Amino acid sequence: MNMANNKIGVIYCSTGPCPYFSKQASYSLYADRSAGSLKKFLPDIDITLFSDTLEHPPLKNISKIKLLPDFPRKGAFFSKIRSLQNSPYEKTLYLDSDTMILDNRVELIFDMLEKFDILGIHGPVRVSNIVPPKYSHIPLAFPEVNGGVIAFKNNERTQQVWDKWFDLYYEDMVKKEAGNDQLSLRCVLWETNLRLGILPDEYNHRAKNPVVNEKFPNKNTVIHHSRAGYPEIKA
Repeated sequence: MNMANNKIGVIYCSTGPCPYFSKQASYSLYADRSAGSLKKFLPDIDITLFSDTLEHPPLKNISKIKLLPDFPRKGAFFSKIRSLQNSPYEKTLYLDSDTMILDNRVELIFDMLEKFDILGIHGPVRVSNIVPPKYSHIPLAFPEVNGGVIAFKNNERTQQVWDKWFDLYYEDMVKKEAGNDQLSLRCVLWETNLRLGILPDEYNHRAKNPVVNEKFPNKNTVIHHSRAGYPEIKA
């Protein structure tokens, strides 16, 4: 697969300092580290970082930085959805900043987009404990998709999904019905007729320590929430 044509790419989102890793270090430093792990296997992949500022520490692995469009409600989840809405790629992989890529099977995600419109991985908590009444019509057998690893074809129909997700999550926050963006994403995906593909957990392994891959070689492709196993990045 030709990764150098800019029709295929990866996006990250960085807004402000990272409270999970360090109160001083920018999310962009962690996105850059994740991008570096990705480029070990896809060296020609184009990577865009969306951010609320163009001022960042030196980033070695990010191809370009784009300013997020302004919107009335701030927050990391809103910024993420805005990033999806503004992807410059025909085939896009969105990754959270606290991910690490462990093998070249990440490339297969883009192959899967030949068949599916959106790809995701089930959240470890299949459905949040507190579900607002307006979501009660969705069968519990239809779980949430984790928002940290999402791939999609960038077209009018997927853009409608992201627009609906943004509006529904905005409504949840205004009415204080839910603080989790995955509840509203679950609803939007339930109501869409797009082809939704589910990747195995190996593509979003929720690990606190990356050495899990050494114990189970060739098992995990993407580790998510890897902060406990990596040295803290200083500002």
